[in-house]
Amino acid sequence: MSGEDWYKTVSSGNGITWLNINGKRYHVGYKNENGNTVVALVPEHECHMERNRLFLDTLIFLFITLVIIIAVINIFIEVTLEPLNRTIKKINNTFSDLDLKPEEVKKNEVESLDDFLHLTIIDQLTGIYNRRYLDGSLSKIIKLHSRTGSNLSVLMIDIDHFKKYNDTYGHDAGDGCLRTVADALSQCVIREEDFVARYGGEEFAVVLPNTDENGARLVAEKMLEKIREFNIPHKTSDTAGYVTISIGGTTGIVNHLQRGSDYIKAADKALYESKKNGRNRYTFSKIV
Repeated sequence: MSGEDWYKTVSSGNGITWLNINGKRYHVGYKNENGNTVVALVPEHECHMERNRLFLDTLIFLFITLVIIIAVINIFIEVTLEPLNRTIKKINNTFSDLDLKPEEVKKNEVESLDDFLHLTIIDQLTGIYNRRYLDGSLSKIIKLHSRTGSNLSVLMIDIDHFKKYNDTYGHDAGDGCLRTVADALSQCVIREEDFVARYGGEEFAVVLPNTDENGARLVAEKMLEKIREFNIPHKTSDTAGYVTISIGGTTGIVNHLQRGSDYIKAADKALYESKKNGRNRYTFSKIV
């Protein structure tokens, strides 16, 4: 067979060199064998198969990459939006638990989420829960835990000689003292279901669901110590040279006949005993 019979053309297209032999196209490639470069002829149909395989591999790679990207985006959304979801859930629970209605807050009064919370459940001065949230939450807790007969502990807390503090340092300093005490008390409750609320004036309340008296005593002692650690000067105090608190507590087994006010009254009675016996201490009484 002459060269003219089998060798027709050599052409290059798209960077690929093709050789026509007896009417068939072969890809002219090169490979290394034992350090020598040799010419390799690959039939055209095999080249198509290779290209198809590469195309399929590319599609699989792109699909896997897309799946990974979607997974990462979902994780990012879940992590970043979880705090917002919790806030929205808390707002919904607030409407339900405290029987709040959206129309109770005028639209022109609410420009942000903080505005809404401060108008409903957050004390504007200290940034902790307010009396409204306390009353609503106690009702909900009693209703929920009366089915299981769980323990509920409540602490009532009063800043000792706070009127003298205001008279000595001024009302701005008094507001600062209230904020500091609120912060100190909040640091002493770590479970999500426990919370501190401002009851009014210089009084605070602490609600401890599923906590027996021993556990509540530990929290009360921790709060006394935390306030001492803050060492807020109070030179006109009759108790110490720094701000102190008195605590009254009560613990009961929840039943459906109780009301939140029953726990508040019992804890307040114990608070009175702490003040009468020298302040800067805690006292517990039984709930009637």
